[in-house]
Amino acid sequence: MRSSYCQGELLVAATRDRSLGCLQNGTQSRYANKRTGSNLFYLLFLPILQVCYDEQHMNAHDKEQTIREAILDMVAYFAVFGMPVSIERLNALLSVKASHLAVQAMAREMVEAGDLVRLNDDFGLPGVRYVDLHKAQAHREYLLGRARKLARVLAKMPFIKAVCVVNSIAIGNVHEDSDIDLLVVTTPGRVFVAKGLLWKTLGWAKLLETEEKKAGQFSLGMFLTTRGVTFERDIMHENDPHLIYWLMTAVPV
Repeated sequence: MRSSYCQGELLVAATRDRSLGCLQNGTQSRYANKRTGSNLFYLLFLPILQVCYDEQHMNAHDKEQTIREAILDMVAYFAVFGMPVSIERLNALLSVKASHLAVQAMAREMVEAGDLVRLNDDFGLPGVRYVDLHKAQAHREYLLGRARKLARVLAKMPFIKAVCVVNSIAIGNVHEDSDIDLLVVTTPGRVFVAKGLLWKTLGWAKLLETEEKKAGQFSLGMFLTTRGVTFERDIMHENDPHLIYWLMTAVPV
């Protein structure tokens, strides 16, 4: 990005020097006589060009700062759960629009500045103790397998259109006591039917999470319809980063 600033400044400087040089030569140069109108044009619009390049410089600097803050916000959120962040997750979930190359370059710059640390191929915050991903991954796959088996059964119900796993399993910070939080999508007008049926069925099969038993049990976290929902009105009255990441990291099963 910085190279574009330099090119712009060089272009403005070269244009200014060329215009002033030709005008100073006056009638001594046939070229200057023929090109006076063009040179006057450059001189008249030189301030505008300079303002444009200054704005480009400022906007690019602001964008870099925005990307930096977005990366830091995401890494800090996942650090709460002891989860490092891969470059793939950064590119997929970053809250600002940025190219993959820009995100990678900024992440490397933040590592060099000491704002982030490298954890193999992932990024984290200095001084944070992160989970053993290999150990967590094995238990995560086991719980996802249980969720897929239930999803195959629920798929036989015509009003259930999708089942996703959310929260700790989707994020990746699973542990021995982790439950299986579900997000169920139904046809319009069938949320209460689906919720009541699942509540009774899972309770009868002793698969529903209870106060006495949580590990490996199912939790009916959220129901939506294929029409979607207005989060600002119905669910998220205030900005809730946890709910945002909760939905963005959902794993369809």
